[in-house]
Amino acid sequence: MIWLNESLHGALEDRVTDIMGFYRFRYNEVFSRLTLGANLFALNQTFVTSCMTLKGVKSAQDQYKQRLMNDLQGRRNEIELITDTNGIIMANGGSATALGQTFNPQNIVTNTFQQYPDSSQQVNLIQ
Repeated sequence: MIWLNESLHGALEDRVTDIMGFYRFRYNEVFSRLTLGANLFALNQTFVTSCMTLKGVKSAQDQYKQRLMNDLQGRRNEIELITDTNGIIMANGGSATALGQTFNPQNIVTNTFQQYPDSSQQVNLIQ
């Protein structure tokens, strides 16, 4: 099993809070059980963990990013991170105006996550 440490959980939670404000994020459902070979991708075309290697990575990333963009642009609810049966991070939720500022799905997709080269390190999730 691969476990992302609590500092990464904290960094993710802080970043989500900064961006989303009042949105509810169930990030524990994403990171509680990761296994080698899980199709878990970061939003900036990198792996969340560097030890996962897969066939068809580019295609899977492109499909995932398009699905994420569609969800963010098309729904006005909350954003929740869940994992599907293949272990790909899914984001269901909306685009809205949060804390008086326009919510920009493209910025979320491209800037929220960074690669985790070492799961023991806390990383800065802001580019």
